[in-house]
Amino acid sequence: MTVRVAEEVDDKNVLGSLATPIVTVLQNTPDLPSDVMIDIFGALSEVLTHAGPQIGADSKAVGQTQELLFTFIGSSNVAVRRRAIAALGAFVVHVPGARSDEALDEIYQRYKSCTRDSDKCILLRVLVAIAQQRPARVTKLVPTIVETELGAIEGSERELHVTLLFMFETFVRHCTELVADKCDEIYRIAADALRYDPNYSYSDDEGMDTSSEGDLEDGFGDDSDADAFEDDEDDTWDVRLGGVKLLSAIAKSGLFQPSDVVNRIGDVLVKSFREREDVVRAEIMLTYAVIVEDLQGAAAAGKSGV
Repeated sequence: MTVRVAEEVDDKNVLGSLATPIVTVLQNTPDLPSDVMIDIFGALSEVLTHAGPQIGADSKAVGQTQELLFTFIGSSNVAVRRRAIAALGAFVVHVPGARSDEALDEIYQRYKSCTRDSDKCILLRVLVAIAQQRPARVTKLVPTIVETELGAIEGSERELHVTLLFMFETFVRHCTELVADKCDEIYRIAADALRYDPNYSYSDDEGMDTSSEGDLEDGFGDDSDADAFEDDEDDTWDVRLGGVKLLSAIAKSGLFQPSDVVNRIGDVLVKSFREREDVVRAEIMLTYAVIVEDLQGAAAAGKSGV
């Protein structure tokens, strides 16, 4: 309900005053049910988005809000953590003044000094949330982050791998000029991610030994071995999905010439048409169709002299 009110209240001072009671509820009752916490953080994000200057003018409210958000971005509940990350991004983007700058600097310093992948994932997702809403806020940070993470993605654990792919996708879409000199390296990362399926072979069945009922490939087609299949999915499909989304971003960015879009990105997509996971295969087909449509449109425009 508060989320809808945030879009309708004309008096921004009244809207901004909601931040303090929202923060107080979250501080005093941190063990609320997950769905309630999600709604409350959604409301806080809306208040920050629509009344950031009013919150920024209240030193007590802005301080409490900042402290609360830094606490909850480490929540063990994934859904709550995501909402807290989004709210912290909204805080940096929409609350003007020193507190916002301090929050951004704190996020970046924590990112540079963190030693655990799980912490790095959280902090990178906050920076991504900021880049999606206001790229100018992270302009000075993007080149260093890209340079650092290009060398870190190979061999990274799944959670960090997926986060980095999402980060590169966001930077390609929203900070295109800042990553232009790294487009070839980013392309290779995306292509490698789309091919990432270490526990499954797409080669012809006759080239494999299928005599044993315990064979891994047989297990994938056997409903009785669903647990093994689910574990494998969890370890691979989201990496490949991140790869195809990054390729889509590169194709639309203008960083590649049309011939490179066809010969490099298109070729990788075509070779992945046998993808076994429905959601990834659908994204591959959609991305390829969009590329073909865009190129046909460009060709038609060229013939007509537009």
